[in-house]
Formats: sequence, C-alpha cells, structure tokens
Amino acid sequence: MSKKKVVPLMLEIFQGVGLLAKAFRAAGFGIVSGPEWINGDDIRDFVAPDGFNPEWVMGGPPCQDWSKLNRSPGNHSREMLDQYIRVVTDISPTWFLCENVTGMPDFDIPGYHQITFYLDLAWFGDGKHSRLRKFVIGCKDASLLAMLSFKRQTKVKGQLIGSAVTGNDKRSFQAICSIQGLPADFDLPWFNLAGKKKAVANGVPLQMGRYIADTIMTTIYKQGPMGDVVIDADRRICQYSKCTATLHGNAGKKYCSACRSAAYAERKKLSKA
Repeated sequence: MSKKKVVPLMLEIFQGVGLLAKAFRAAGFGIVSGPEWINGDDIRDFVAPDGFNPEWVMGGPPCQDWSKLNRSPGNHSREMLDQYIRVVTDISPTWFLCENVTGMPDFDIPGYHQITFYLDLAWFGDGKHSRLRKFVIGCKDASLLAMLSFKRQTKVKGQLIGSAVTGNDKRSFQAICSIQGLPADFDLPWFNLAGKKKAVANGVPLQMGRYIADTIMTTIYKQGPMGDVVIDADRRICQYSKCTATLHGNAGKKYCSACRSAAYAERKKLSKA
C-alpha cells in the first residue's frame, strides 16, 4: 500500500502577489488566500468561518515603517503586525510563519514556541544580489519546532553586484523578476509599470521561499514534491532518513551512494505492506 501524500493546509494573509505562496504550493502545501489590500480587502474585517482549521497561518505584514529607507515612519506596520497576531490567536493553528524586514520588532504569541532566523538572497542562486529578511516560525509543540533548522547557506561563488529590488527600483521589470526568481514571462497586466515593480519587490524571493518550504516539508512531513529538495540552484540533498549529503549529477537522483541500498530496500518493504 502506497503512503498517502500529506497536503498541509495553510492560510496566507498579507500575501501581496503571492510569491511566498508560490514556493509553498510547489512544495506541496494547500494554500488558502485571505484578505489582501490589493484586492480592496481589509484584514481588520477578517473573521475565519466556523470549522476552518488550517494547520498553518503565514504572512508578512506591511514593512514600510520598519524599513531603513523610510525617513518618516508611522504606526501602520505595528497595527498590521497586531492584526497578524490576532488572526493567529483566533484561528489557533499548529504553526505560524511570519516574514518581514530585519527591523520588524520581536513579538511573542501566547501558546507558541518560536524561532527567529535570517536569510540573505546572496546565499542562494547566483549570489549576486543581497537582501536580508527576517523570519519567525511558531509551533504549539516544542519538540516539532526543534526539528527545524535554517542555517546560513554557503554563498554561491560569484561577485556581489548590487542590492535586491526595492519598490522604486530603476531596473527593468524583467530584471526585477529575474532577481526575485520569477520567470521571464511573469506579468501583472492589471498593474501599471510602477505598480508591477513595487508588487514584485515587496515579495519574498522565490529562492528563499523554496528553501523554507522544502525544509519544512521534508523535515516535518517527511516528503518532497518530487523527491528532490532544492536549497539553491546547484545543491540537492539526500532524501533518506536524516542524511544531509549533497547530491551531484543526475537531477532524478534521490539518494546518496551511502544510503541508496537501504533506501530502496525500505521502499520495497513498504510496497509489499
């Protein structure tokens, strides 16, 4: 009997154009989009329907007031962070994930154990653009949370040539999409050019999102979307047990040479169960 694939249900709020959701959906999560100001919605009016029990709540409240580029910060970002906390508290999922700029203040949600970590876009892909982001993951079960580890990645060889994208970026929209990990034909036809740039710039680069989503899926749920975890453009990890050996060569390879025999023996045993 084959093992049924787990599809963890996740509510995403403050999703923008959904770059982080793209990464988690590709990893095998089921994404439900909440209210979004781009669509004219107001998170302050949001109340989850009875019986809606997602395992995760994910989102990145507006960051403008905490950005180092903002010379006249206000209180909107803090208010939206409080709304994020309210939604998590009301829905009471097993997990939550919050992302933002590094200036986002620390916070605690009662009933959750939490970890905070930072990732830089320069640690992924071609390593040519730097963008440091802050992430907070909370879980009701401390033992589950302890399984997760998001370590600084070794910077890919290459010369740092600039910062990641910003809302008023002067580079072309295609260049901005490329830096954020999006395909060349990605478009937001309902926005003008300035709006397109700002919407994509506000998103979490896909390279980061994939690393987090794949790490969670393989560590907590013990499965990957294609049996292959991508950490950066060139690194794949052995899928057997707790092995973290790097795979080389054939893109379809799932196990390192040391684990291959044991992994296939276990799969054969399970297929006969």
